[in-house]
Amino acid sequence: MRENNGYIIRDVKMARRVDEEHHPEILFQLQFYGWLYEQVFGAPPIRIEALNGQGDIVPILSNHQAVLAELQALIRLKRLSQEPYEPVGWSKCVSCGFRDHCWPKAVAAKDVALVYEIDQRLAAELHERGAASIHNWWNISMQTV
Repeated sequence: MRENNGYIIRDVKMARRVDEEHHPEILFQLQFYGWLYEQVFGAPPIRIEALNGQGDIVPILSNHQAVLAELQALIRLKRLSQEPYEPVGWSKCVSCGFRDHCWPKAVAAKDVALVYEIDQRLAAELHERGAASIHNWWNISMQTV
């Protein structure tokens, strides 16, 4: 939006809370827009704002270092030779658009995350320790009994 001698970047979001705790991706998105604007026009926008789901205008602080760090992390992910491990979970995956991609792989691998009562953090830790499948987990847990 044009204002005086520059522009305001404002995006409308349905989220009621636009902050680091609840929606850090919104902050990154708008900071990224601000960074892109500055790269193209050689000066920062006057302000960066989000109109949240409650109708409040939330000011977004520019943070070039955070934007560049996040972009570098995305580039590292894109360059991986294989997908990073992410444990499946019923409540997380039931409505996820990637469920048809991840869930069958977890079932085929007999991923330990499919075991009832093993939470995501424990599944990630077991994967890190080489007990990513139900078979490996069972063998390791039987050795410690």
